Amino acid sequence: MRLAVIYLVSKGATSHDVAIDLPMVKHVAVCEWVKRFNKSGVDGLYPITQPGKPSKATPEQLAKLKHIILEESPENYGYNTGTWTGTLLIDWLDKNMNI
Repeated sequence: MRLAVIYLVSKGATSHDVAIDLPMVKHVAVCEWVKRFNKSGVDGLYPITQPGKPSKATPEQLAKLKHIILEESPENYGYNTGTWTGTLLIDWLDKNMNI
């Protein structure tokens, strides 16, 4: 997508035109991608990893959580629904992993 945006701009489309033609791309993103491409070439189009707060979960805990979400029902853990929600997962993490 990012390379396609750069191609359109290189052919004369304005960043506003691109954002209108590709509604899933915001004008600000088009401008940022062009700026990064001009500075670093294709490598500048790769997503930038943002530093953030380190995870409180270990890799093992994350693997278990993935299994729980994909393979098990909340009903197995005493919840009265068959679908995991963010609120249920927060509660489950607090009760089962102290996170």
